[in-house]
Amino acid sequence: MKGSFWTPHRDGKLRKMWGKRKASEIATELGTTPNAVIGRIHRILGTYQEKIAKQLAATQEVARRRRKLREKRQHAIIRTMLRRIDAGLPRDKAIERAPSGGRHVAINRSCDRPIEGGCPTNW
Repeated sequence: MKGSFWTPHRDGKLRKMWGKRKASEIATELGTTPNAVIGRIHRILGTYQEKIAKQLAATQEVARRRRKLREKRQHAIIRTMLRRIDAGLPRDKAIERAPSGGRHVAINRSCDRPIEGGCPTNW
């Protein structure tokens, strides 16, 4: 099996030349491509990990906000359905009138109420 192109010796040369010469010049001297030189220096300096961590954090924040908004909407739908059922509207009619917007609200058939995560005991 062939070893890695990037040896500690080549990494040292790359570090010394980085910032003083162009990536294409460094690549020619080391016998590789400019993209390989740029990729390696980013991995050595840790800038890829920082970038990936920032992107992951941003993605998780967007997902958290969407989840919170979805939960808020679902709770509002469920509250409205329960009010209509308590006011005497048949359960099926209350479900039918609920705005779904392509989303589904779970209905627990054992207690005949719209729920999330099980049939609560304190209706």
